[in-house]
Amino acid sequence: MTTPDTPSAPPTMSHTLRSAGVTSIGTFTSRLLGLGRDVAMASFFGAGAAVDAFFMAFMIPNLFRALFGEGALSQIAIPALARVKETRPHTDAERLVSILMGILVLILAAITVIGCAGIWVAEPEWFGFEGDTAKWEQFRRYFTVLFPLVLCFCVAALQTGVLNTWGRFAVPSLMSALQNVLWISAIAFAVTLFPEKPIEERLSIVCAGILLGGLAQVAVQWQSMRNLGFHVRPRVTFRDENVREVGRAVLPVLLASGVTQINLLLGMVMAEWLVEGDGAVAAYGYANRFYQFPLGIVSIAMGTAIFPMLARYASRGEHEKVTGGLLNGIRLLMFIALPATAGLLILNDAIITSVYMRGEFSANDAMRSGRVLLFLSMGLPVVSASIILLRGFHAIGERRTPMRVALASVVVSFVTNYLLVQTTLEEAGIAAGALIASCFNLAALALILRRRLKGTLIESARLDSIPVSDRLAQPMSRTMVREFTGSLLRAGALSGAMAAGVWGALKALPPVERGDLQGIATTLGAVGIGMAVYAVLSVLFARNEIRELLRR
Repeated sequence: MTTPDTPSAPPTMSHTLRSAGVTSIGTFTSRLLGLGRDVAMASFFGAGAAVDAFFMAFMIPNLFRALFGEGALSQIAIPALARVKETRPHTDAERLVSILMGILVLILAAITVIGCAGIWVAEPEWFGFEGDTAKWEQFRRYFTVLFPLVLCFCVAALQTGVLNTWGRFAVPSLMSALQNVLWISAIAFAVTLFPEKPIEERLSIVCAGILLGGLAQVAVQWQSMRNLGFHVRPRVTFRDENVREVGRAVLPVLLASGVTQINLLLGMVMAEWLVEGDGAVAAYGYANRFYQFPLGIVSIAMGTAIFPMLARYASRGEHEKVTGGLLNGIRLLMFIALPATAGLLILNDAIITSVYMRGEFSANDAMRSGRVLLFLSMGLPVVSASIILLRGFHAIGERRTPMRVALASVVVSFVTNYLLVQTTLEEAGIAAGALIASCFNLAALALILRRRLKGTLIESARLDSIPVSDRLAQPMSRTMVREFTGSLLRAGALSGAMAAGVWGALKALPPVERGDLQGIATTLGAVGIGMAVYAVLSVLFARNEIRELLRR
């Protein structure tokens, strides 16, 4: 067994793909449970005023999870941790983690107290609840219970960074699954033991179960760190250079990594403020589940797994390998993201109807969520590529540029959301505005990073001759650029053929009218046909990508 002080071998592409695979399995489990959770929420609670208030209350701590948990804090901490791991004894790494944990807990505990107290003196207009006193009171109750999740999510994110740096991906990838298990259990508890209570009170019980899930994540990962030899005793000091480095990076990385969630929160507030009646926030929240499903399974998993390797190459000054790694990472990512997008574009209404339309969830609710999902789907490849490019910026220590791009993107999102939400799109305008802002964000990141990372444009051996296990680490060459372009074109063409197959299946199979067995069978049948078409065509025309993705 390797001792904590034993240097680890440099990560290869096979190790990175294996780590991404482990993370994807855990994320898939979590997303599947999350889908079950949302089906239960829609069936028992619908999409009315109480659910609007609940989604708004959960969105704020969930923003912190997106800012910290889905890469930002890990991106800040991993370079410092990796450097200490490689060059210093394990006790120094343990000390660094203890200091980071102490500072994080101190700051976030203060934020939690201020937030829970401040919501009771806040004005409803700040959150878009002007003129709706009942919904505002529900929001404040839910917020008070859920806001302490900020502390839980961020501590868990630092723990994830430590575990990932030491090559442990399985336990962190399952933490969201644990959260969803306790969430579903809370729903079952509320509707089984308190069936006569109004929806507003049963949702309060669900909030308590969600908070318990956040505490469970911290407890489980704490034990995993102890198994690695980390006996963390939180302390506070700002004299350590690594701590100061992390502190300088916090704001730029948080803004750059959290731009999508920041835009989403702004959009939800605008929807609550500008869309008449109830259900706008709930419609967006239910649709967002199917957008997050492929995004988390593939894009975030790949970004999480690829970053330690990119950071290591950047620390050695091997920017050509960083460039090649980014190029190939996006290439493989698009091979999965493009067909997922095509499928969601065709199946958005069928998916929402077959999964959610039962119990308290009406046909109008399904129509509204389906329109949101249509626009969210268009942004999947864009946001996926942005996640990988951000890892490139952070790997080379460039943090202020993504922050500036993120701030500009927030402005674009604010303007487009404000304009589009007031059209007939209503809450779907949030998704359309987010799509426009995401395209701006990707274009700016790509153009700037191209200047920062000037790959060595040498004519190297053909890509086919490079071992699959090392391919991601190769310097960028003209051959690789041609392969990248060809791979995108192949994935686009195959995705188009798959979309045609899915559309034909929907026309041939019985219609999807409710969330009954017929609707579910038709939707699953269309999904299965689409996957089969894409798989067969990929074996025939995209063998390189298949070989790379399957080899772990």
